[in-house]
Amino acid sequence: MSLLLLSLTLFTLTLLLAEASDVDTADIAVRNLRSQGAHVHGRYLFWLGAFGDPKSVNIKQAETNVFKTDETANEGGISAATSATATKTAPLSNKDASLAGYRLAAYEATKNDGAQLSDRHIIFTIFQPGTGASSDYKLHYPVIEAIIESTVNILSPGWRVHVLVGDDKSIEILTPRPGLQVVDYRTAPPSERLEKFKDTYVSQTINDLSFENFCMRRWILIADYLDFLSMNGVPLNHIFTLDSDVVLIKDPLLVDKSLDWKAIQSYRVINGAAVFWSLHGINSFVHFMVDSYSSREKAAVLVKKYGKTVKGCGRGEHVALIPCFTPKGESDLHMLHMTDMFWYSAWADLNPASRVKKSPGTMDCVVINRLGDKNFNFIHKGSDVFEDKQGTKEPYCIIHFQGEHKKHVLPFLSFVHDTTSSFYLEQANDKKVEGDNWDLE
Repeated sequence: MSLLLLSLTLFTLTLLLAEASDVDTADIAVRNLRSQGAHVHGRYLFWLGAFGDPKSVNIKQAETNVFKTDETANEGGISAATSATATKTAPLSNKDASLAGYRLAAYEATKNDGAQLSDRHIIFTIFQPGTGASSDYKLHYPVIEAIIESTVNILSPGWRVHVLVGDDKSIEILTPRPGLQVVDYRTAPPSERLEKFKDTYVSQTINDLSFENFCMRRWILIADYLDFLSMNGVPLNHIFTLDSDVVLIKDPLLVDKSLDWKAIQSYRVINGAAVFWSLHGINSFVHFMVDSYSSREKAAVLVKKYGKTVKGCGRGEHVALIPCFTPKGESDLHMLHMTDMFWYSAWADLNPASRVKKSPGTMDCVVINRLGDKNFNFIHKGSDVFEDKQGTKEPYCIIHFQGEHKKHVLPFLSFVHDTTSSFYLEQANDKKVEGDNWDLE
């Protein structure tokens, strides 16, 4: 406790000096305290040791206390008066709002931003592969920023948008705002299942290794984050995970107007790229995936059962689990390729009634799960987007701009948000990206 008092005293003195100086000494104090295990929100300080074990901290109550309001947290989260007072007392800087990670995420997700606390959550997860990765896997930051901003504008305040990131550039470009929570998963609390998976996962893929490894791990990161929100009083009745190249045009629940969403654990809209979950469902899938890699022998058996045989032979870690082979009647080497979505299909098939895998053509609004050689002439009809052709009955709601098709995102979003009256999407000359994950699943 003496260390805590000394740190608090030094922190207070530093802030007082900062007020009388043009140098932002406060930033130095904040960085120093963070390095010692503190959590700093604006110019307010949480010292986790003062609240006990970080895993048992009631962040919602702790943050309410620190803001010194007379309001108490309501059943669904922090009251409107508390949120307003907190925002007025300590406005969030971009730096603190994103780098604070999980600790701030609990508070931000329980704010109602002047509207009813939402139980609907969009989850993007962004990953920048290593320097050795092919350019096919690199992030297109202007596209990502435009997609996320469009998602917030279309769905807020009914849905809250969360972005889990693990690189400084993503944090820099994604400015937190009402309806958007930016979370640095590098600041996440310790995760036993994530550590177990890191220790036991063995790659078997023709994809970039760092990319495929993250595709697997992202589900654990998402499930851990959702568990954290749930424990802090955030209602999670609808969870929709999206890849960063998926564009929403309408409320995603319109894909199935007659479904009892409370009865499902998962609902696949686009393989890997757009999936609905219940909290129980995503935790069940994570358990299945982690357990599948609990031993090398078990993983090999299941990869042979659920994996995809592809022509060609990867090198080194690409075939770390099962060597290449020559199928009967073939002369070329082949290999087994395993992705997170093959694991998803295996898990979903164990309980198809509550783990729904419908094809896009059977949904109640139009979903393009992948773009190809077909051209589209999109037009507006009121607030909806349709294709300009006879017989079109349902509006478009979700489009996946995978691979090289990302170049169409910015002009398409200009059309969606009414700066153009129509948009002609010509794909005939688009390059097929062999490294794109969707093409390999």
